[in-house]
Formats: sequence, C-alpha cells, structure tokens
Amino acid sequence: GKPMRPLLFGTLFYANYLTRALALYRSLETHFARPFTLLALCMDDLAAQILGELDLPHVRILRVSELEAQFPELARVKPSRSIGEYSWTCTPALMRHLLSEVGDGGSVAYLDADLMFFSDPQPVFDEWGDNDILMLEHRYAPQHLHMIPTSGTYNVGLVAIRNTPQGRACLERWHEQCIEICVLDGTRGLCGD
Repeated sequence: GKPMRPLLFGTLFYANYLTRALALYRSLETHFARPFTLLALCMDDLAAQILGELDLPHVRILRVSELEAQFPELARVKPSRSIGEYSWTCTPALMRHLLSEVGDGGSVAYLDADLMFFSDPQPVFDEWGDNDILMLEHRYAPQHLHMIPTSGTYNVGLVAIRNTPQGRACLERWHEQCIEICVLDGTRGLCGD
C-alpha cells in the first residue's frame, strides 16, 4: 500500500491572509482523497471571527491565545517580535500542538497559508516514505541562487513530522531555536524560522 499521509494539517494567518488560507483549504478539499482536518491558528480575533462564521467542515480554529497558554514562552517573546517574526516563532509551537493530537507514529504537516495544491500531494508523501521529518529545499532556478543567503536552504512552506522520538526531538529543538531568535538576518545566517 501507499505510505500513510498526514490527515491533520496546521496553518496560521492573520485576517489579511484569510483569502489565501481559504484557497489552501479549497485546494485540500479538491485534491486530498481522504478526510482531513486543517487546524487554523488564527493570529488575530478578526481571522477567528470570520473563519468561525464560515463554519467550514474540515477546519478547526485555534486562537493564538490558546497556543500561548500551552507554550507561555511564546507570549514572553511576543512583544519583542514583528508580526512576521512572531508568525515564524509560532510555527514549531503549532506543530507541537498538532503532534500532541496524533498517536505514536502518526504524522502531521504544517502548510503556509499561501500554499495551494493543484493536484493530489500523494507523491510528496510517497517520497517522504517512513522517515521522521519531511522538509523541502527551495531549489532555486539558477538566476535566483543569490537568494540563498537571505532565504535559507529550506522552505518552511510544507514541513511534516512523524510522532517518533527523533521527530519530537527535532521539533522541540526547532521550537527552542525559534524562541531564542527568529529574525531575517542573512549576514548572520539567520532566515526567520
């Protein structure tokens, strides 16, 4: 049989990105062959309010205040971060929240709100196989290789983690690193999350 794929996805956004998040949701609804849940981390009240009114069948809302209650270190660093930096800081925390909802060996995936599928993503999960972590390189076209120092090697647009000791350890380390510092500073080799 085909390798299992995550059925629990997470994304995060402020209200100004809600239209993109809805496009992501509709693309999952269109191309994902099995039931799924998209946990939407709403970074502001307006996003949660509008999404709640839409009452989408495969969406669950998580308010950022709920994630901050689970991970108090988020609220501690929030005042010192820009909106973008704070979003990056919340990504591994959201994944830790997701991972706590699946059993041993289960998997979850984070998807950027401005990501969209144009076909079934199964080939991505086939390539992942039974590994603990799925990360994608940017794979810049030759004319864009100069972007590596400011954008990093890997793209956080789609990251999947399996609930295994190594998967959890990697995710916890990433979370700690993002709490420590989460800025875009190519001169120091720092690329947000």
